[in-house]
Amino acid sequence: MSSSSKNFSLVPTLLLSLALGVAFGVFFLLLFGPAVKRNAAAQSGQVTAQTSQTQQASQTQQTSQGSADGQGAAASGTPTEGSSTTQAATQTKVAARTYDYFTADTGAALYAEACQSCHMPGGKGANGGGGSYNYPALAGNAKLASAAYVQSIVLNGNGGMPGFAHYLSDEQVAKIVNYVRTELNDNADEVKASDIAPLRPPAEKELTFGESAG
Repeated sequence: MSSSSKNFSLVPTLLLSLALGVAFGVFFLLLFGPAVKRNAAAQSGQVTAQTSQTQQASQTQQTSQGSADGQGAAASGTPTEGSSTTQAATQTKVAARTYDYFTADTGAALYAEACQSCHMPGGKGANGGGGSYNYPALAGNAKLASAAYVQSIVLNGNGGMPGFAHYLSDEQVAKIVNYVRTELNDNADEVKASDIAPLRPPAEKELTFGESAG
């Protein structure tokens, strides 16, 4: 038998082997394919569930940390952004301060202690001439008809006049305001200490005297 005849006789065997391999492969896919897909889907679901649990745990930790930070800030008195803690802290600070710089009991006496050195006895004012200094008269001053205006001036100052919020209590401010408005002018309405508190500046500055007052 020649060599070409031998090669020709091997062809059916190779074709049969190839056919058997393909058939076996198809059988394997049909038999085990669904199980492989189910296993892959299960593993994917487990990964998704683990990822979701990790995200939830992270969010819970962040929420707990934020709550702890907020409680810490509240405990330390540190105001948080966008809250009303700043105003509450200011009111607490003001309430805790002892206003003992001026000791008089009446509006007239408090005026003598805090205001008279510039605005003169009886609120007649003073003018040095040439614009060297000018302390406006308070007696007969139409601007004093507005109680809120006078309260703001005493607390915050105006021009060269310093604010006295750091040194006068709400009650003391009310007494001075009532004195200059009723005793030195003809305004009958009086203010109360409770009217002063809402007008106090957030940060009370110490006195810084100038050469003139507006």
